[in-house]
Amino acid sequence: MDINRQILHRASCLELDKDGAQELVQLFSQVTNWQTLIHQAELYAVANMLLKHISEHDIEINADVQMGLKGLSLRHRKMSDVRYQVITEISDLFLKNDIPLVALKGLALAPMIYPEDRLRPMRDMDILVPKEKIDLAADLLRQIGFNLPEQQSNKYMRDSHQLPNATKKVDGFLISVEVHHDAFSRDVVGHLRYEDIKADLQTISWREIELKTLGHEQMLHQISTHLEGLHPGAVLKLINVIDVVAYAERFIDQIDWQVVKREHDHILNTLKCLHLITPLSEKLQQKIGGVAQAQPNNIGEIMKPLTAIFKKNNSFKKRLSLMFNPSDWWLHLYYNTSPDKSLWQIKYWRHPIRVATWLWQRLYSRARGG
Repeated sequence: MDINRQILHRASCLELDKDGAQELVQLFSQVTNWQTLIHQAELYAVANMLLKHISEHDIEINADVQMGLKGLSLRHRKMSDVRYQVITEISDLFLKNDIPLVALKGLALAPMIYPEDRLRPMRDMDILVPKEKIDLAADLLRQIGFNLPEQQSNKYMRDSHQLPNATKKVDGFLISVEVHHDAFSRDVVGHLRYEDIKADLQTISWREIELKTLGHEQMLHQISTHLEGLHPGAVLKLINVIDVVAYAERFIDQIDWQVVKREHDHILNTLKCLHLITPLSEKLQQKIGGVAQAQPNNIGEIMKPLTAIFKKNNSFKKRLSLMFNPSDWWLHLYYNTSPDKSLWQIKYWRHPIRVATWLWQRLYSRARGG
């Protein structure tokens, strides 16, 4: 693992202890290209977190580098202010039109577990609404100036569980809203619809507004499932790692771990895999039944999405390798298999079948797309 990845993994936590800070100092001494590090920190959505740890522990780094991180932090603060303004407008509008709105992922997590909402950047604001209300939700977003296409950008997406991205320029920032009728991607097994969770919602506060979001067990289920799947650009944003670990740590005494073990045991394995990136507390390790000692290859690297695999410049051989030989770490994560267990059945049976299913879904969508 290169030095930049080691630094970003070590910074992928809400709070860094003294030993962690000393480790960061040692790692910083090995950096050869600071601009590359800053770029990767922003790519993995942890530039703010890196600056937070540097500031809290008075770690000395190059002044220009620190200024660059502060500039990114200021931009994220302004973007967070704009998102707050936009979601306030949407929430009020949906309430007036009797559309239940459930905040998902970063939109809910920013005010729940992060000391400052700017520390939780997000590409989109994700919301869940009842399926029968989704067309009305789309019309209302268009009424307040969002550009929301009538159809998905390509026919492979026609069966997706969300509307096309709704976008709007506000104060110079492009704000994106994803309206879901199912909180799970088509590429993962299972569903999470409004009807499934409406009896178990909790109310959260973000600054001056209140939002509904998932209950603790369903929240961990959803953000873990999201993390386990495929991601745009084949990059697992480390902020998603912080989401899962920090949520489990923050609400460790409120989460019903028996329900988790009985209904969503993949969460336990996900936390074991994430322990290899950012260490879990002793208390959380006990809750999940201990952590594995094995070190699978390419920790933190995920499988590329099929759109990236089938790029024209990829040879047939490379496409096969990318589809059928992703990192062992990701296979353990995706297929709910502890890092100290064998991957033989997964590599030679379950994963090929899953890839075939993904390909069939896209071919089916293409055939229906006309």
